[in-house]
Amino acid sequence: MKVKMIHAPMETINNEFRLLPLGMSLVTTFLRQNGIKVDQDDLDVKIRSDNKKEKILNRKINVHAFDDEVRVKKYISDENHDIYIDFQLERILKKIDLKGIDLVGFSLTFGRPFLNIALFKKIKEIYDLPIAVGGPFVNFIKERIIENFPFIDYAVLGNGEKPLLQLCKLIDGDRIHEKDILGLLYSRNGTMKYNRGNEDAHGNYQLIPDYDGLPIDLFRYNIPDILREVGCEANADEMPLGKKFEILVIPFQFIMGCPHKCAFCTASIFDSFNFMPVDKVADSISHLSKKYKTKYFLFLNCEINTDQAFLDKLIQELIKRDLHILWSDSARLENLNKKRLDNLREAGCVRLWYGIESASQKVLDFVGKNINVKKAERILKLSHDSQIWNGLNFIFGLPNEKTEDIDETLAFIKRNKKFIDCYALNRFYLNGLIRRYPGRYGFTNIRFHETLKEGFASYAFDEIGGLPYEERLKRCNEAIAKANGLIGDRHENITSDIRFLFYFYSTFEGNNVKNEIYSLLHQKLP
Repeated sequence: MKVKMIHAPMETINNEFRLLPLGMSLVTTFLRQNGIKVDQDDLDVKIRSDNKKEKILNRKINVHAFDDEVRVKKYISDENHDIYIDFQLERILKKIDLKGIDLVGFSLTFGRPFLNIALFKKIKEIYDLPIAVGGPFVNFIKERIIENFPFIDYAVLGNGEKPLLQLCKLIDGDRIHEKDILGLLYSRNGTMKYNRGNEDAHGNYQLIPDYDGLPIDLFRYNIPDILREVGCEANADEMPLGKKFEILVIPFQFIMGCPHKCAFCTASIFDSFNFMPVDKVADSISHLSKKYKTKYFLFLNCEINTDQAFLDKLIQELIKRDLHILWSDSARLENLNKKRLDNLREAGCVRLWYGIESASQKVLDFVGKNINVKKAERILKLSHDSQIWNGLNFIFGLPNEKTEDIDETLAFIKRNKKFIDCYALNRFYLNGLIRRYPGRYGFTNIRFHETLKEGFASYAFDEIGGLPYEERLKRCNEAIAKANGLIGDRHENITSDIRFLFYFYSTFEGNNVKNEIYSLLHQKLP
């Protein structure tokens, strides 16, 4: 039994930083540990890299040809034999080897849905292989994946490790029935079958990702590459360390789940919360650092500071081992004092992403965020003083949000601008407990957006006794524009890029790192 795991092409393929696919690699690790032969590849990064290197326009793979929804739908329905689409798909398939494969597994993230639909059709035509899909996009649209992606055989909802292992055994001839594989979605005789029971399952928090087989070198970046992406290639030679500096960022997760029940968050529907033992975390980081020859890590935990005892032990272990790593993670705006933040910095932390979401205490309490805005503000300043790069996440359009609540958030941004180094301004999408129980949070008339054209499937909803969806959306967009006007900076594309932060924090040391970074930005990248 041999499986090919492929990270599918995703949104905005050109000129964008790519991370190694952690989720897919964890599934690969699990299958390999259970005796399944697995090859893994990343079509997304291959297309991006090849297109960047190719100087002749018509030799690049034209991913934008698949943005035409009508054209692609005619192609997949055989209504129109499109030679050009066929040609692009054949060129894409030359980048992967499917010979000797028994099952093709695609990890689908948001973006490029029509390219992937057409690609699945082409794989069926040429190889006639069973195709299974999983990933964030599949978990978001759930049952609609079958009707929108007619050439797939299976979809895995929830955590993919155990269901995919059982599916491999089924295809390999074991006495396993499709109906017994929890989380499996499939179609039989024109009827969709869905084995519920895996949706709320977390992954195996003890797994160490195996990235072997992926085109690792395509995920390495040097300073000229990064500056070219942000339109500052001419400044490469003026930067300290310059062309000698190379970065490979390793994604790693050692905390699974979150004990908090922020109703807008996917994690709110999960009951489990576990973390890897501290010794194993440090061993894993050391192993990955040596194996892939890098010291840069992006930890993808919901929040690193939920369990204070665990965090303090982890900090102590990282400092004791002196692994010379730099890392970023997410954190909750509580349980952080100056000493702990200083220790985090000493342990290699260069950035923390904080989910403030809203500066309205009323809104935060309503959605179960359970942080105090005034305390959060103090922590933000302490974090800044500890020379940690502060990232803030805002969500506009949360339940029970009124104009005055938006004004409170905008005032918070204006008041704390000097402590905010990077940010994300989002509009609320129906998710987590709110998606499961919309009536509790004041929403009704839930409906799916029928088009996949934008590459992001979402749900529309109306506010009970309040605004219809279109007016809420307009208000959200206006709020985001105002917030961006308050906080926006001409160096935003640099200050939000973790690769630049690793570069800067490798260049500067001491108690004035952030001032030196901003000074460099204004001198060298005016």
